[in-house]
Amino acid sequence: MGGGDQIALWQRNFLEEVLDLGVQQVCDSRVTNLRTIKQMAPNMMTIYIKPPAKRAVKGIVQYADISFNTELSTIRLLSEEAGRQNKIHKVIIMIELGELREGVMLDDLMDFYSQVFELPHILFFCIVSCLRVSITSEWAIPCFWLQMYTTTVPSAL
Repeated sequence: MGGGDQIALWQRNFLEEVLDLGVQQVCDSRVTNLRTIKQMAPNMMTIYIKPPAKRAVKGIVQYADISFNTELSTIRLLSEEAGRQNKIHKVIIMIELGELREGVMLDDLMDFYSQVFELPHILFFCIVSCLRVSITSEWAIPCFWLQMYTTTVPSAL
């Protein structure tokens, strides 16, 4: 069970109730919210759900166990910062499958992927993509995540 709601301001009482539900991970696009989660539940898995800005790398490594990524240069910065913090940071690589929103182009994926594997302090977690599905001539379903998990991720994660 995951808590992926973005909340403008985390209210401590609300967050305590969510944590009491047995949520195993919390996803957010704000580092400040992830910091609050880690202060309340240090062992909670936290996921930063948008490609990180370079200026936010320190906080992302400190408060997010996993982050969504599209740029090799950013993953290199995450690796360097994780080294400074003596951590392993997990990355989810976003791939582009035709919607042209964001992500690594499919033709570049293998080279990108191999370079990520060479980085210390980075653990590849999975690949995701955002797709639209057309049922009629209209775009009926706006977006869904296609997740292809790797078999190399230890089950202890």
